Amino acid sequence: MLELLEKYGKDTITFSLEQMWEATRAAVKTEIATWPDGEYYGESACDDDGMTLDVPVTVRVRAQVQGDHLTLDFSESDLQVKGIVNAPLSLTHVKSSYAVYCCFPPELSRHYNQGSYDAFKLTTKPGTVTDAQYPAPCGACTLIVAAQILEAVWMALGQAIPE
Repeated sequence: MLELLEKYGKDTITFSLEQMWEATRAAVKTEIATWPDGEYYGESACDDDGMTLDVPVTVRVRAQVQGDHLTLDFSESDLQVKGIVNAPLSLTHVKSSYAVYCCFPPELSRHYNQGSYDAFKLTTKPGTVTDAQYPAPCGACTLIVAAQILEAVWMALGQAIPE
């Protein structure tokens, strides 16, 4: 990156990145526009949080498709827990983006960048397992609740695009 900056300059590199992100954002929105409008629901639960056994921890998502707009709303997910499965907002965003991208044709999925993040809206409720707030422990979220985020989004979008 330093070599590119030295050769082309900051303005050219920044402009090129913004153009790449905008092209990806437009391509993602074009794909979303092919999905049927509607609200779709998905949920997935892990067995427990590792401390309070046999009490499921549930991730819930409402996927709203309207034209080329997609909103994933995780506000109804369980409140953050004592155990190590809470997910910070950043993980929820990354896993949601990945789940959405898995629904796209392979030629589009090669262009996973900032534009793909910007192409849809994510809503959470702070203090839930999908937007954990300090001091909620998050040590195992990348394995446990991350899987529930993926599955919940796939369950919701699977209703819109079952293929």
